Amino acid sequence: ALLTRYPIVNAATYRLPAPEGRESRGVVAAEIELGSGHLLTCYVTHLDHRSERVRMEQCEHILQVTTRLAGQPHILIGDLNTLAPDDYRERQDELAEMEKRSKGAQITPMQVVPCLLRSGYIDAQAAVGGVPTATWSTANPIIRIDYVWLSPELRPALVSCQRWDTPLSRVASDHFPVLAVLRL
Repeated sequence: ALLTRYPIVNAATYRLPAPEGRESRGVVAAEIELGSGHLLTCYVTHLDHRSERVRMEQCEHILQVTTRLAGQPHILIGDLNTLAPDDYRERQDELAEMEKRSKGAQITPMQVVPCLLRSGYIDAQAAVGGVPTATWSTANPIIRIDYVWLSPELRPALVSCQRWDTPLSRVASDHFPVLAVLRL
């Protein structure tokens, strides 16, 4: 979900590729009026939960959509259902154990996050320093699969980014929200 106190002046939905019989996925683009004529586009998505290959196809489709804003500030947020390799650089045993218990969901190889980084996107939670915190599940936070990605132009505006952990957020969803603060 995208929550904003500013008016959404334009919105569009793009369908993402999904294998036959799988849940339909998409990306929503919302152009937000920040005041004084400044606009910011936010993309919101929820990628496939079972296959990294499918997530990569969906990611590549999103990158085709966002290419029109190359050089302009924009944000990509959502449940990407994938892990960031840097989160597990020192925790390979833990990663192998998760893969064994994944009940058929593909965890490795982790390709979506490196693809977004190669495309120039900034992982907001990693960019603020420290170890990014797990966003799933609220009952037992073990993995980070929810992200805020910034176009390079927004990196200087990033003030903070963290898991929003409150009593209400623990019961509102099985995922923690991620709160990014930007000073534009």
